Amino acid sequence: MIAAIMQPYLLPYIGYFQLIAAADVFVVYDDVQYMRGGWINRNRILLNGAPHWLTLPVAHSGEVRTQIRDTRYQLSDAALKKLSGQLDAAYRKAPRAAAVKPLLDAILATPEPNVALFNEAAIRTVCDALGIGTRIVRSSAIGRDTALTGQDAVLDICRTLGADHYLNAAGGVDLYQAQAFAEQGVRLSFIASQAPPYRQFAAPFVANLSIADVLMFCEPDQLAQQVAAHSLVAP
Repeated sequence: MIAAIMQPYLLPYIGYFQLIAAADVFVVYDDVQYMRGGWINRNRILLNGAPHWLTLPVAHSGEVRTQIRDTRYQLSDAALKKLSGQLDAAYRKAPRAAAVKPLLDAILATPEPNVALFNEAAIRTVCDALGIGTRIVRSSAIGRDTALTGQDAVLDICRTLGADHYLNAAGGVDLYQAQAFAEQGVRLSFIASQAPPYRQFAAPFVANLSIADVLMFCEPDQLAQQVAAHSLVAP
């Protein structure tokens, strides 16, 4: 069984969904520290031909080490209206706007201020739209040893789930030791994600924007090709 683990990002890029699709079980890593300035509460969309930040404000507790699952969005009417307006301004003339806008509206209407749960719900909704049927679980709900960190935590999650193959994003190549995984009977692989270009109005192609961008411009057959545009490589 192949397991993959990632923090819950807000409307992440296509590579995130390629990782989910390539796994048998995907773990939403919600019981680790929330990091400001990352991808948890923001992503990029295409506005006027250039990348533009799309952000949901987070209510900071003042604690230095707050876990993602203990973080809350400020889901005020003003914040949601701003996001909806940004998406509309960016994509109202996109070829699939009529089909995709209801999906994005439904995500923004999720009555869940918890950051991890809100993002997980959005990820599940997008997976359904992309035809990805991978099992999704939360790290906080599987009974893992929360005292472990880094590579040890990943191996413990694999043991807890009964996974014999761990798949990580390519950016983690320097974080893990294949020998340590082999000693635990777990194969280690990394996903080599591609971002096939697609037409974004008349502007030069900008890769790896939010999945909202992919959904707005790609027809169903193109979406399937986007999800499939990856390979697994050994460390």
